[in-house]
Amino acid sequence: VRIPLTAHGKPICNYIIDFKIIHNDGETELVEVKGFPTETWRLKWKLFEAIYEKEHPEITLTIVR
Repeated sequence: VRIPLTAHGKPICNYIIDFKIIHNDGETELVEVKGFPTETWRLKWKLFEAIYEKEHPEITLTIVR
């Protein structure tokens, strides 16, 4: 799932999350499966958390290693 990350209305980059799960109760969970975390991934994940989590507090984020 491609998720655009923007700051102050300007596009920064896209984050591609591995899975989007919609549970039977209607809750949404985004799942990132990571084997080896690279520096680029760490930076994008921090941006993703800072921007996306703030705008969508109803969505659960999960990292599977």
